Amino acid sequence: MRTYLLIAPALLLAACGDTQPANDEKAPPPAKIPAGEWEVSSTVESIKSTDQTTPAVALKQGDTATHRICVPADGKPDELFLAKGDKCTGTSVFVRNGRINASWNCQRPGKGQVMPAADGKYTADSFEVLVTTGTWFSGTGDYQLTQRMKGKRVGDCPAEAAAAS
Repeated sequence: MRTYLLIAPALLLAACGDTQPANDEKAPPPAKIPAGEWEVSSTVESIKSTDQTTPAVALKQGDTATHRICVPADGKPDELFLAKGDKCTGTSVFVRNGRINASWNCQRPGKGQVMPAADGKYTADSFEVLVTTGTWFSGTGDYQLTQRMKGKRVGDCPAEAAAAS
């Protein structure tokens, strides 16, 4: 009986333990990429010629760049992943509930066709994607480019950028 009286309080105390619920779960990602200004960092992981000539792009393996882009209220992220100056149409753009899987058909003025594709994930305030781009130019310089891009939402878009959207 004495043994039981000594063990019972110890078991009760052990059972009480941490009374706070485990909160290891993260908030679910939003249905679309949140509107606002995003800072995007990219790193060239690889670039290779596909026509045995010098790639017609100024990028080299290991190059990094950072820029800011505004995502409009409709949550379309196209400009986050596309080269400035290319005229692009989304061919298959799936950006929903934390997942990004998209491809575009672009025309680069004076060059030809550029085909970027992005695959990755996003949260309410960040994203990470792998962007692969192939080119089909009318002349030489075709290449295959792979870039890792990371982004973070830094706030609302500046007034002039929001007015342009």
